[in-house]
Amino acid sequence: MIGALNSKGVFMRRYETIFILDPDISEEVRTQVLERTTGMIEATGGQIAKIDEWGNRKLAYPIAKKVRGHYIRLDYLCEGDLIFEMERTFRLDDKVLKFLTVLLDKFSSLEKIEAENIAAEKAAAEAAAALENARDRDDDDDDDDDDDDDRNYHRKD
Repeated sequence: MIGALNSKGVFMRRYETIFILDPDISEEVRTQVLERTTGMIEATGGQIAKIDEWGNRKLAYPIAKKVRGHYIRLDYLCEGDLIFEMERTFRLDDKVLKFLTVLLDKFSSLEKIEAENIAAEKAAAEAAAALENARDRDDDDDDDDDDDDDRNYHRKD
């Protein structure tokens, strides 16, 4: 199968939406905004692949006199019609400072996305292990060189 079908038999596309919430709102209100957004996706037959909360971060430039924002990233499958409704809801909500939705793949499935996520996590773990091994080797080399360097610097001719 090329991609996922919703209950109406329509192919779903893969989207990524990153939105920035006001950092001064409570955790409860933040959760309500996220649940409302994911509820809109699921109500239309969409599927959530991944939710990443990046937390409070400094903004590149002030937005509505705020210098920080709470970032949330959604990776999901849905029909294109939902995007207009979701963005309209974001525009009307004062708690949402900014948002951006990007089409990632025209034909995708939840299984394909999960396989990509597993492969990315495995690659990140291997890279971290390789970096740790490289650091260990550098530490060993530095210890051996220190003794020789000290002798040459304190030598009197």
